[in-house]
Amino acid sequence: MKQLEVTAIQRGCVYDGMGVRTTVFLKGCPFSCPWCCNPETLYSSPLFFIDNQKCIKEKGLSSSLCRKCIRNGGFDTLKCCPFGVSEATSRLLSVEELANYLLRDKDLFYLSGGGVTFSGGEPIIHIPNLLPLLEILNSEQINCTMETTLYCKNDRGILGVIPYVDEWIVDLKLQQENYREDYDDVIMHNLQILRDSNANILYRLVFIDSMDANEIVKRLKKIDVLSIEVLKCHALAESKYHKLGLSFKGYVPSEKYYSDFVNALLMVGIETKKVAL
Repeated sequence: MKQLEVTAIQRGCVYDGMGVRTTVFLKGCPFSCPWCCNPETLYSSPLFFIDNQKCIKEKGLSSSLCRKCIRNGGFDTLKCCPFGVSEATSRLLSVEELANYLLRDKDLFYLSGGGVTFSGGEPIIHIPNLLPLLEILNSEQINCTMETTLYCKNDRGILGVIPYVDEWIVDLKLQQENYREDYDDVIMHNLQILRDSNANILYRLVFIDSMDANEIVKRLKKIDVLSIEVLKCHALAESKYHKLGLSFKGYVPSEKYYSDFVNALLMVGIETKKVAL
């Protein structure tokens, strides 16, 4: 039985494709963007949110239920906490379980022109296990969107899911913090596969405070991207980093810097749309 490691399922989404959608966030990513709004999806190893506001000891109180806790000199890890201090960031779901859950909203999908979006993390690293789920959704005529970095050297996997994906939202990793020597070559190769199949492609770019418009214009032209949505980086996930025990650095640009960047792209003929999430 094939399974997928899911960090979250969000219903009623309107930013991740057409209509009203359910977005499935899958664990694991080839990048580790330090501004990622889903840091719990970045690593393949098990992660736990630690919420110290739920800890009895941290509140200066005591309980017989906490006698064996490691914070009281015992041997029980925080995962055993009866007050929910520790929460797993992901769970394994079978393809059948996930399909049944997603199909609850199929009438809403039909009515709104929406569907299911697979995000993460990076969904295309899960293609072997994701394919049977896509086949089920396709049999029910559910619109499917893949939100992906498209940084994948297994083009056979991409070719295998193309018939089941109605839209590709490609999150371009053009920030200097994400530099990979082979990035442009891999992306151009995979984009050509999608373009040759007449795939519906939407390009997105997260704008952070270190980006140079002239350099980005060169990169966009190199990979033949002439239309793009630019998302202003935000710090809404800061609390997640703290709960994961990860350091957090703000990459949020000023509104002026963001607007200047968008205008610089427009000036050279790149159709550019501001997107605020």
